[in-house]
Amino acid sequence: MDRLSAAIALRGRIRAVTRDVATGAIVADTGWLPNATTVGAAGAVAAWLGGANTTGYQPTEPPTAMELGTGTTAATTADTALDAPLADTFVGVSQRSADAAAGTTSWVAVWGPQFGGVTATEVGLFAADGTLFAHRTGLTLSLSTTTSTSVEWTLTVTPG
Repeated sequence: MDRLSAAIALRGRIRAVTRDVATGAIVADTGWLPNATTVGAAGAVAAWLGGANTTGYQPTEPPTAMELGTGTTAATTADTALDAPLADTFVGVSQRSADAAAGTTSWVAVWGPQFGGVTATEVGLFAADGTLFAHRTGLTLSLSTTTSTSVEWTLTVTPG
């Protein structure tokens, strides 16, 4: 007889790609990096599993935006905000894909040439209500007036 897993795990990964806007050539690519999913993300999953919502199927707001910052403190599961958010870098995301069988959902945000002159070392994935779902530090994202940087974030729910 199979034993039902008593826990699930929420894992995240992130990839940032910077392209030259004139040629489309990749100028920088972080590759896929692990990140810290937070108490906000865990709370959202718990609310969904617990049926906390009484008005529909969505018990909590899903991720809708990303923000850049200059923080350098290592990200942890207890984080509720970026260490040092950069003004005017909070941008909306699109749900790029959801794969129910794999338990994954991905979002993408793009910072275009209008963000030129910004260098970021952290990024966060946020719900509309400000809940931080995931946080990554230790990056160097150099935005310029000739590049566009896209960040793809994937969250995966797996048996624990």
